[in-house]
Amino acid sequence: MDWIEADPIPTVCQECQEEDCYNCDTAGERWQLSRDDELRLRRKQLVKAIERLKREIDAIDMELLPFTDEQRAALCSNAEMTYDLFWACLQVCFDYGNMAMYRSIWNAYPNYSKNIRHHMENSLL
Repeated sequence: MDWIEADPIPTVCQECQEEDCYNCDTAGERWQLSRDDELRLRRKQLVKAIERLKREIDAIDMELLPFTDEQRAALCSNAEMTYDLFWACLQVCFDYGNMAMYRSIWNAYPNYSKNIRHHMENSLL
Protein backbone atom coordinates (compact mmCIF):
# COMPACT_ATOMS: atom_id res chain seq x y z
CA MET A 1 0.00 0.00 0.00
CA ASP A 2 1.16 3.48 -0.80
CA TRP A 3 0.82 6.14 1.85
CA ILE A 4 0.56 9.71 0.62
CA GLU A 5 1.53 12.68 2.74
CA ALA A 6 -1.15 15.34 3.04
CA ASP A 7 -0.46 18.60 1.26
CA PRO A 8 -0.38 20.92 3.10
CA ILE A 9 0.83 19.14 6.21
CA PRO A 10 -1.71 19.54 9.02
CA THR A 11 -0.86 22.30 11.48
CA VAL A 12 -0.65 19.84 14.36
CA CYS A 13 2.14 18.00 12.46
CA GLN A 14 4.17 21.02 11.34
CA GLU A 15 5.97 21.48 14.63
CA CYS A 16 6.37 17.76 15.34
CA GLN A 17 9.94 16.50 15.74
CA GLU A 18 8.91 12.83 15.86
CA GLU A 19 10.32 10.82 12.96
CA ASP A 20 8.13 7.75 13.50
CA CYS A 21 4.81 9.23 12.52
CA TYR A 22 2.93 5.93 12.69
CA ASN A 23 3.05 6.05 16.52
CA CYS A 24 1.54 9.52 16.61
CA ASP A 25 -2.13 10.13 17.46
CA THR A 26 -2.48 12.45 14.46
CA ALA A 27 -0.73 10.25 11.88
CA GLY A 28 -4.09 9.63 10.19
CA GLU A 29 -4.34 13.32 9.38
CA ARG A 30 -0.91 13.47 7.82
CA TRP A 31 -0.77 10.14 5.97
CA GLN A 32 -3.52 8.82 3.74
CA LEU A 33 -3.92 5.85 1.42
CA SER A 34 -4.06 6.36 -2.30
CA ARG A 35 -7.56 6.16 -3.81
CA ASP A 36 -6.75 2.81 -5.45
CA ASP A 37 -5.47 1.34 -2.18
CA GLU A 38 -8.56 2.61 -0.34
CA LEU A 39 -10.74 0.84 -2.90
CA ARG A 40 -8.69 -2.37 -2.68
CA LEU A 41 -8.93 -2.33 1.11
CA ARG A 42 -12.69 -1.66 1.01
CA ARG A 43 -13.15 -4.48 -1.52
CA LYS A 44 -11.21 -6.89 0.69
CA GLN A 45 -13.39 -5.96 3.67
CA LEU A 46 -16.57 -6.48 1.65
CA VAL A 47 -15.41 -9.87 0.33
CA LYS A 48 -14.72 -11.01 3.91
CA ALA A 49 -18.14 -9.77 5.02
CA ILE A 50 -19.86 -11.55 2.12
CA GLU A 51 -18.02 -14.80 2.89
CA ARG A 52 -19.07 -14.53 6.55
CA LEU A 53 -22.69 -13.89 5.55
CA LYS A 54 -22.63 -16.86 3.16
CA ARG A 55 -21.43 -19.08 6.01
CA GLU A 56 -24.26 -17.77 8.19
CA ILE A 57 -26.81 -18.41 5.43
CA ASP A 58 -25.44 -21.93 4.95
CA ALA A 59 -25.78 -22.56 8.69
CA ILE A 60 -29.41 -21.40 8.59
CA ASP A 61 -30.09 -23.56 5.54
CA MET A 62 -28.60 -26.55 7.33
CA GLU A 63 -31.09 -26.00 10.15
CA LEU A 64 -34.05 -25.51 7.81
CA LEU A 65 -33.50 -28.47 5.50
CA PRO A 66 -34.80 -31.80 6.82
CA PHE A 67 -31.50 -33.67 6.85
CA THR A 68 -31.27 -36.75 9.02
CA ASP A 69 -28.85 -36.72 11.96
CA GLU A 70 -26.54 -38.99 9.97
CA GLN A 71 -26.60 -36.63 6.98
CA ARG A 72 -25.97 -33.58 9.19
CA ALA A 73 -23.03 -35.30 10.87
CA ALA A 74 -21.48 -36.12 7.50
CA LEU A 75 -22.05 -32.60 6.17
CA CYS A 76 -20.46 -31.10 9.27
CA SER A 77 -17.45 -33.43 8.91
CA ASN A 78 -18.30 -35.18 12.18
CA ALA A 79 -18.82 -38.46 10.32
CA GLU A 80 -17.60 -39.98 7.09
CA MET A 81 -19.45 -38.89 3.97
CA THR A 82 -20.41 -41.90 1.90
CA TYR A 83 -21.69 -41.93 -1.66
CA ASP A 84 -25.20 -42.87 -0.44
CA LEU A 85 -25.22 -40.02 2.11
CA PHE A 86 -23.91 -37.62 -0.53
CA TRP A 87 -26.68 -38.62 -2.93
CA ALA A 88 -29.35 -38.39 -0.21
CA CYS A 89 -28.18 -34.89 0.79
CA LEU A 90 -28.35 -33.75 -2.82
CA GLN A 91 -31.89 -35.12 -3.08
CA VAL A 92 -33.00 -33.21 0.02
CA CYS A 93 -31.58 -29.98 -1.41
CA PHE A 94 -33.20 -30.61 -4.78
CA ASP A 95 -36.58 -31.52 -3.26
CA TYR A 96 -36.64 -28.29 -1.25
CA GLY A 97 -35.31 -26.12 -4.08
CA ASN A 98 -32.15 -25.05 -2.28
CA MET A 99 -29.78 -25.05 -5.21
CA ALA A 100 -27.15 -22.98 -3.39
CA MET A 101 -26.77 -25.71 -0.78
CA TYR A 102 -26.93 -28.33 -3.56
CA ARG A 103 -23.98 -26.67 -5.34
CA SER A 104 -22.11 -26.30 -2.07
CA ILE A 105 -22.41 -30.02 -1.32
CA TRP A 106 -21.68 -30.94 -4.95
CA ASN A 107 -18.46 -28.88 -4.91
CA ALA A 108 -17.40 -30.10 -1.45
CA TYR A 109 -17.16 -33.72 -2.59
CA PRO A 110 -15.55 -33.72 -6.05
CA ASN A 111 -14.96 -37.48 -6.12
CA TYR A 112 -18.64 -38.26 -5.62
CA SER A 113 -19.84 -35.54 -7.98
CA LYS A 114 -17.39 -36.78 -10.60
CA ASN A 115 -18.92 -40.27 -10.32
CA ILE A 116 -22.43 -38.91 -10.76
CA ARG A 117 -21.38 -36.74 -13.70
CA HIS A 118 -19.66 -39.73 -15.34
CA HIS A 119 -22.75 -41.91 -14.80
CA MET A 120 -25.04 -39.23 -16.27
CA GLU A 121 -22.83 -38.75 -19.32
CA ASN A 122 -22.72 -42.49 -19.98
CA SER A 123 -26.48 -42.89 -19.59
CA LEU A 124 -27.10 -40.12 -22.14
CA LEU A 125 -24.99 -41.86 -24.79
